[in-house]
Amino acid sequence: MTALPARRLLGLGVALALALAPVSAAVAAVTPAPDTYPNDGTRVMFVGDSITGSPGCWRPQVWADLTNAAHNVNMVGIRTANECGDFTNDAGDPWDPDNTGIGGITTTRMWIKLERDSVLEATDPDVIVMLLGTNDLFGGATSATILTQYSALLTLFRDYDPSISVVVGTPPPMSEACGCAQAQTELAAALPSWAKAASTAASPVTVADLSTGFVPATDTGDGIHPNDAGNAKLATAWTPVISAALDAKVIAAQSTPEPDVTATASQPSPSPSSSSAEDAPAPTTRSWVVLALVGLVAVAVTIVMTRANKRYTQP
Repeated sequence: MTALPARRLLGLGVALALALAPVSAAVAAVTPAPDTYPNDGTRVMFVGDSITGSPGCWRPQVWADLTNAAHNVNMVGIRTANECGDFTNDAGDPWDPDNTGIGGITTTRMWIKLERDSVLEATDPDVIVMLLGTNDLFGGATSATILTQYSALLTLFRDYDPSISVVVGTPPPMSEACGCAQAQTELAAALPSWAKAASTAASPVTVADLSTGFVPATDTGDGIHPNDAGNAKLATAWTPVISAALDAKVIAAQSTPEPDVTATASQPSPSPSSSSAEDAPAPTTRSWVVLALVGLVAVAVTIVMTRANKRYTQP
């Protein structure tokens, strides 16, 4: 049997690899997170630990206050369970429970969760409301360490959307049993300066003071998680800050100039043969991964076919 030229073998390998490439790309696609009450409102995602999501029953009141004030919002997240019961706004609409509150999570582990599971891509938030740091404090982390981790999360948010708005809540005080009262006080005091330095015109960062007036002995059931009185205090502290962030988001959207469709339409479209490398879209990280897989498959197929070729040409 006549041996196939190595160049032809390589070409066959590359062709097979390219045929498999769409499969690799499809695997990398992100599935949108479930949306309990989808609408065209501003997409708000609560990000936090059990104080936010297990059960986090300050969220219904915040949602009701925002919608009663005519804010058009769509709560988004990877968790959709309603652990707070029936709750409606003045119009009788049921509250939207979607959130990304995960019990026991720290700031570092939340960064890992969001990145590893492509949570931002799956939820596509416009505004992130973040309450993290309680588990860090309980584990002995300093306020400086937590602020550094907040900065890492903010970078992750902006890598996804450079114009994202972020509202950060100060972790509420815990009982003295945690041994972290000083670190919690330092964190609450440092957050406004951190937010001011981190904020940009395109991506503002604001702070909700959840610490002032919150008393663990009367506002929690276990020294950490808020009871009904504590939930009411948290909702009261959250609502005006989130409302201001939503107002700013709407104003920013209205001030963004619309693209000049007429001018764009009058320009002749370049032919495929005249387009340059600069006109091509930049490959994404996942594109590079797929290309790398294509290369590996091509090499592997070439080796296998070469060995098979030799086997058939041996006497």
